[in-house]
Amino acid sequence: MSVHPQQKHRPLRSAFGVFSDPDAMASALGGLDRGASGPRPVKRAGTDFRGMFARAMLGEVDLGIGRFAQGQPQRAELSNAHTFMFPTEPGLARRVSGRMLSGNQIIHFRPQAETVTSSPRGMAWAFAILVVPAEVLATHAPALAGFDLARPLQNDRLFEVPEEAMARLVVLMNDVARI
Repeated sequence: MSVHPQQKHRPLRSAFGVFSDPDAMASALGGLDRGASGPRPVKRAGTDFRGMFARAMLGEVDLGIGRFAQGQPQRAELSNAHTFMFPTEPGLARRVSGRMLSGNQIIHFRPQAETVTSSPRGMAWAFAILVVPAEVLATHAPALAGFDLARPLQNDRLFEVPEEAMARLVVLMNDVARI
């Protein structure tokens, strides 16, 4: 991942990388959730790995957008942050903790859980991830949701998003990748 020269002594605010090593890309992905140990690829014999990942930090929120030429299976332990993931290209799917994520869906991972992801054999995976610290989401969620959230969700949740809203979110994430 490349760092802008003026950011050498400050926390990494944005970075971009092209990867041929799944471990290196997993390490870059792990940088999004500073409180977790990060994802670990589950290697497949004989696969030619190619991936791209960009990330940016906007205030307390970490954003990432990436693409695997061929979906790489991964395992990850999550921190107490709220992690949201969604596809950024039509027609792609990924198995996420026993569910199929595709189309206009966003998954919210249960904080402090282990997750496992994989793609159908030979399918690419293009995705975006947002990681929001628990205290930040607790502060802002009632205003975003329009009502007070009595207690946090204890399970992964898969949300269906209106097509137009998802298109705007993907455009926003692509803009973030250019930061």
